[in-house]
Amino acid sequence: MARRIKHKGRTQKRITAARVGKLLGAETTARKVSIKKAPLGLAALQDFVHGKLRSTGGRPALAGTEKVRRKVCLFKRDLERLKRLAERLSNEHRKVTPLQLVACIVHKELEKLLAQQDE
Repeated sequence: MARRIKHKGRTQKRITAARVGKLLGAETTARKVSIKKAPLGLAALQDFVHGKLRSTGGRPALAGTEKVRRKVCLFKRDLERLKRLAERLSNEHRKVTPLQLVACIVHKELEKLLAQQDE
């Protein structure tokens, strides 16, 4: 069994984002971007998809979605991109399908659009 390592020295002082910006010569702007309006990142999408996938013995489905399947027409290039992205976001425990990604992307982006409308 490995021995536990205990650090007994002083901890380093934390560096704030403002300090890094000052050191790099950055200037602040008047415009601030809300995180709610930011584009959906791959890591966030992967966390969301994997958090929603539920298996009841068969193919894992997204929790909270309807059992009825809808047809969605996609451009050929977009479908290929979705297939590659689904492979990238899948792991040995959870396989993500392209249309599961579509459902999650639509859901998250609709939330953002509706939140902007309410502001």
